[in-house]
Amino acid sequence: MKARILLALKIIAVVVLLAAIVAASAFIYGRERTWKLLAGPADQGAVDLATLTRRSTRNDALLCRDNFCPAAIAGLPGSIYKVGAADLAAVLDAGLAAEEHLDRVDDGADPLYRRYVQRSAGLRFPDTVDVRVFPLSEDRSYMAIYSRSQLGYGDFGVNRKRIQRWIGYVDYLPHEN
Repeated sequence: MKARILLALKIIAVVVLLAAIVAASAFIYGRERTWKLLAGPADQGAVDLATLTRRSTRNDALLCRDNFCPAAIAGLPGSIYKVGAADLAAVLDAGLAAEEHLDRVDDGADPLYRRYVQRSAGLRFPDTVDVRVFPLSEDRSYMAIYSRSQLGYGDFGVNRKRIQRWIGYVDYLPHEN
């Protein structure tokens, strides 16, 4: 019994020490640099929606129809918009201008693809968000969004809420369900 209590106290001491080290690092180096030191670059890189499989952890969200993301199980299907792909992308860009702590990280070479890193307000946890606009015809398009956290097992629904907020920027456009 006494040995278990000592072991528990040692574990608590190690956890407290690690938390103090992370807090000191965040204070000295800054929150964003600390996360980079602990977990690597915030940008997790591009994903291929055609071969994407969802994570086993609960820290991602996907808006995509089966025919665009056949290997993944999407949580949100999304709508088909009655506007051209370039127009849909431009409307999204205008809406995203209001987002806080958002940085576009792709090279901009593909006009229908965007990748962002968005950080949480307090601790600056980084999430990577991929957006792909698919042209269906001259005046119809579809948009898929994959949002994933770099850190943690769960995200408390942050990625799903982000996707829903971003869809709100374009949902006033005429669309089909």
